[in-house]
Amino acid sequence: MESSFDSMITPAMRQKVDGWLADLPGPILLLHPRGVNFWQQKSIPEDVQKQLIKLLLDQSDCSIVVLNWDCPTVKYESGRVRYLKPDFGHLDILELAALYERASLLCGIDSGPYHLASMTRLPALGVFHQFYPSCVSLPRASRKNAVMVPKRYGGVNVWRRKRWGTIEYAADMPTAEDIARHALRMLAGPRYGLPAGRDALLQHLVRDRARATPPGHPTADRDKTFDVLFREMKKFKNPQVAETGCVRSAEDWSAGYSSYLFGCYLEGRGAGCLTSVDLDRANCETARFHCKDWSDHLNLVGADSVAYLSGRAEPIDVLYLDSLDADQPGHQEHCLAEIQAAYRLLGPDSLVLIDDTTWAGGWRGKGAKAVPWLICQGWRIMTSGYQVLLSRLSIPANLSAGMLV
Repeated sequence: MESSFDSMITPAMRQKVDGWLADLPGPILLLHPRGVNFWQQKSIPEDVQKQLIKLLLDQSDCSIVVLNWDCPTVKYESGRVRYLKPDFGHLDILELAALYERASLLCGIDSGPYHLASMTRLPALGVFHQFYPSCVSLPRASRKNAVMVPKRYGGVNVWRRKRWGTIEYAADMPTAEDIARHALRMLAGPRYGLPAGRDALLQHLVRDRARATPPGHPTADRDKTFDVLFREMKKFKNPQVAETGCVRSAEDWSAGYSSYLFGCYLEGRGAGCLTSVDLDRANCETARFHCKDWSDHLNLVGADSVAYLSGRAEPIDVLYLDSLDADQPGHQEHCLAEIQAAYRLLGPDSLVLIDDTTWAGGWRGKGAKAVPWLICQGWRIMTSGYQVLLSRLSIPANLSAGMLV
C-alpha cells in the first residue's frame, strides 16, 4: 500500500516539488494543524500552533511546510516555514504525494493528509483529542505511525498500543510541548532501530513513563539506563533476553515494567525472545496477561531463578536481574548467585542490567555484591543511577553524557 503512488508520480512532478523546496534547509516536516469538517473537534488551537512551530524551529534544523488549503489563520514568519497554498499554489493529489516523498515526517490531525501518509512511505504523528484513532482510522501495518491521545481513555490506550502506537498526554488537549517532543523524536530518526511509529512509542514508554519514582526512593532515572540499553541492543541480530522477576501488576512503571518494555522492543524488531523467570507462578500469569501483545516473543517460566539459570543452555545477550525484592533478607546474595549461575552463558558483547542498585559511599540494594564481582571479572559500568548497566566492553566512543539527556 505504501507504494500506491510510485508509478503515478512523474519526473516533472518531482522536479516541481524540488523547486518549491530548494530554499528550505534541513529535513522537511509537513504540519497539518487545522481541519475543515468537525474542525473544532480535530484542530490544534491557534495559540498552540504558533508555540509548536516556534519549538520545532528552535529545537531542530527542520523546515516546516504547513498544509493549508485556504488562507492560513495563523502565520509564522520564518525563512524555514512555508504555507502550502500561498507559497506553492494548489496541489493535486499526485503532487502532494510527491511532496510526501521529499519530507521526513508528517505531523497532523485526523484529516486527509494524515490518512494519506499510510499510502506513502512517510512516517506520521497523529494528534487526536476528541475523536479516537481507532474510530476514524486504520492501524498502519508498517508501524510507521504513532498517535497522540488523551490519558483519560485509560485502558483503551493500552489495548491500542501495539497496532496504533498510542502515546498519551495528560490534559484534554495536547500542549505545544507535548506535540513537539514526539515530533522531534520521530524527526531525529529511530533511536532504537525500530519502525518509526513503534520507535516513538517505545521512546515514550522508556523516556517518559519509566521515569516514575520507585516507592520510598527519591531517584527516578530508570529511563536513562533503559534508554542506553535499548540503543545498545541494536547490535544483536536475534536478541536473547533473560529476566529474573517479571511484571506483577498492570502499568506498574514505578517498578520498571521491564517485561513489557522488552516485549515491545522485540516485537518491534520482529526478532529475539524474552525469557522471564519468576518463582511465583501467579506473577507469571499476571505478566502473561499484561504482556499478551508481545506473546510471540515472550517465554514465562515459573521457577527459582538461580536454578533456571544454572540449567539453561542457550546463550544470553541481555541479562536483567530484578527478582528478590530489596527489602527481603538475602537479596544481595541472591543477585550474586544469579549472575554467577548465568555467567557462562554471557558472550563478549553481552549486557547486564541490575535493578534497585544505587551508590551511597558504596553499592546498595540488589547489586551490592554482584556489581563488585562483575567488575573483578573485567566488566565496566556503562551507566548507573537506580539501575546499573554493565558490559565487558568499554563505553562506546559515540556514547557521551549528552546522549543520556
